[in-house]
Amino acid sequence: MIKNISRSNLELAYPALPKEEREELLRKNYLEIGVRHGTSIKCVRAKRSWGVDPKITLSRNPIKYFVKKILALLSGTYFFQMTSDHFFSTRQRLLKKYGIDVALIDGLHTHEQT
Repeated sequence: MIKNISRSNLELAYPALPKEEREELLRKNYLEIGVRHGTSIKCVRAKRSWGVDPKITLSRNPIKYFVKKILALLSGTYFFQMTSDHFFSTRQRLLKKYGIDVALIDGLHTHEQT
């Protein structure tokens, strides 16, 4: 099922992608490493979206955080508060079942991580 998304939000999140590729994203499984505040992942409504970060802070207000988590789950977005290494080592069944079509990697920026 393709989720509804404002075309302008998708253009704001991915301005460098050609229009056809942005629209193709709506039918894909999306992984974002380094999701922290959820700013870019909330603009993407892929078939399934997974956000990974060891310190997810969608909101400092506990009630707003809870509401944002519920809305994300209803839209097919799932958050994993863990390192990307831990995600890839513990979520192999999920990845084998659905695969990753599009990924945004904005995680730890050190030479050792490459």
